[in-house]
Amino acid sequence: MPPAETTVPPRPGPFVPPAEMTIPPTATRRGPVPHGANPAETTGGGPMPYHATGQGPLPQRPPYQMTGQGPLPPGPARRGGVLSGCLVAAAVVVVLVLLLIAAVAWIFKPPAIGAEGPVQDGKLRFTVTGHKCAKAAQAAKVRTCRVSLKVSNIGQEGRVLYPGQQKLLDDDDMRHSAAKLLDRAGKEIQPIRIGPGESFTGGLVFELPKEADPAGVELHDSGLSRGIKVVLG
Repeated sequence: MPPAETTVPPRPGPFVPPAEMTIPPTATRRGPVPHGANPAETTGGGPMPYHATGQGPLPQRPPYQMTGQGPLPPGPARRGGVLSGCLVAAAVVVVLVLLLIAAVAWIFKPPAIGAEGPVQDGKLRFTVTGHKCAKAAQAAKVRTCRVSLKVSNIGQEGRVLYPGQQKLLDDDDMRHSAAKLLDRAGKEIQPIRIGPGESFTGGLVFELPKEADPAGVELHDSGLSRGIKVVLG
């Protein structure tokens, strides 16, 4: 038998892709599309831009709106508000301190009354009956004032009247202690003891600057008493 002829298959020619698969000349081939991949991401066109959906970019809210607490005021305004609050608090404290000082001064200030008296401090009752200030000499720096008074002891124990505890107030509200104690006749005497129910009538001598004028006297039962003020008319 003659040998069988061997059929040689023809060689395939170059592959010509269909027209719909032809890549435009301006496009860049990126290789085959992986199985299951998104064609939009593999065609060389890149990811879809955010405006391709037709909705446009979402507006961004300021950071303070994301806290749920509302907008915060600017820094300088906040500092100004804190400073204003501190100034108001300081002013209130100053006013309260001044009111407290005025109240304490009013409480401890001897009350002023007319010269008709009598007035009382502790267990001594004072009645101012008159006052007189001598005219100072031209070369003198001080002048003397005499205050006449009656002092009664209304307590149950004896009291001593000390001249140094009695004060003369000038028109500048300066206090001047009495320099002498005089009896009814105008004679200088030592501090005198006044028994319970007894009275003393005499005077006090004060020395004050030549230019000063007497305004009142502050009379005391003792050196630690509050004192009572009598205005000299």
